[in-house]
Amino acid sequence: MTNILDIGSSEEVALFNPAFLARILREAAGDYEKESSANIPVPLTFLLVPLVLHKATRDDLPTMASAQMQTWIREHPRHLAQLGTRVVGMRSFVGLAIRFGLHHGVLTSEDGRIGAGTVKRRPRGYSEAESVEVLGCMVAAKFVGRWFARQSDVATLLAIWGLRP
Repeated sequence: MTNILDIGSSEEVALFNPAFLARILREAAGDYEKESSANIPVPLTFLLVPLVLHKATRDDLPTMASAQMQTWIREHPRHLAQLGTRVVGMRSFVGLAIRFGLHHGVLTSEDGRIGAGTVKRRPRGYSEAESVEVLGCMVAAKFVGRWFARQSDVATLLAIWGLRP
């Protein structure tokens, strides 16, 4: 297992902590499953997290999952400019979040797909009050999960975003 100290500075670890990213993945996986009756393919999680965390992209996402992804991308080309770099840069953090989520039961795994697990208890000192940023990430994660579920093929979806599996 990768040591958390090997994947970046302490600031990066704080910003991209595995519990937070696992929660993002859980929200997305839950809505993906509601939309498609299947769990989200693992490769899509590596695209999903950078889309959700990037505020400019998150703020421009459509509000309806029925929005045509190719049309949206064509109308918002600026969001593709550094997407590949963000995906590669976040790879270690997403992998760690998946492992963390699986270990704690927040995520499930079957046949190369990730599902929403259960949250058994809230951590000591947990507050229901969340920042606008955190809430925005959770709403965006749910949306992107539904949006991705409407696409028929993982390789095609990644290609639409200019990425390869």
